Amino acid sequence: MRQLYIGNVTLDDFKRVAHYFPNLEKLHIRDEGVHHFNKGPVFEKLKIAELDLSSPDEICYAFQFMDSCPNLQSAHIYTKYHHFFVDGNLKLECLQDLVLSYIGSSRIDWNDLKRLFIKYPNLKHLRLDRLWIYDEHIEQLIHILPELVLLHIHDSPRVTQRAADYVENYCKRYGRSIKFYFNDDDDYNQVASEWPQLSTEDEEFSLGFDFMKHCFLKYFDALPYFLIPIDY
Repeated sequence: MRQLYIGNVTLDDFKRVAHYFPNLEKLHIRDEGVHHFNKGPVFEKLKIAELDLSSPDEICYAFQFMDSCPNLQSAHIYTKYHHFFVDGNLKLECLQDLVLSYIGSSRIDWNDLKRLFIKYPNLKHLRLDRLWIYDEHIEQLIHILPELVLLHIHDSPRVTQRAADYVENYCKRYGRSIKFYFNDDDDYNQVASEWPQLSTEDEEFSLGFDFMKHCFLKYFDALPYFLIPIDY
């Protein structure tokens, strides 16, 4: 089995049966009771992780789980917790796509986010939903992520045109190309218009094992159950 879509279970329960899925490439899990992910199996072949993990100590352990996936390419994280477990000693060199959606009421500390993004030096596509970040954080972010080409900031009202001007001037100065979208009432449609290969359609099954195409612009609850590889 290469793909699993499961909910209302704990990640600890999944760990106990994970050895039955050595070829798992995509995991979608909504965990209702994990404490933390510690000394679990290594998911060598996992390429896509979609995680909504609950925790009684109100810490997001999704990124700790990702550390056990050395070849992970794409992640969609949904959390209500403003504290993250981040191991700064480990980096995921393969991660290229990341969506982080936050639904909590407390502001996430920028230093925690900075420590997190440093773990993913080859990140190319980043979408951040409802994070209270500021213009100066965008300025730091593009320095932290040298491979970034698409940055979508949604529902973060403290990000302004000043950040967009900085990104534009930075790209001109250093020869980079970063498409930056932020806080416009129509920002999703703008991204979809300029990136027509990215789907916004609700689908239970999507043709093609392609996270960017079928998952990047979608909310967690609208993600497809399975991505059907074309060569199946």
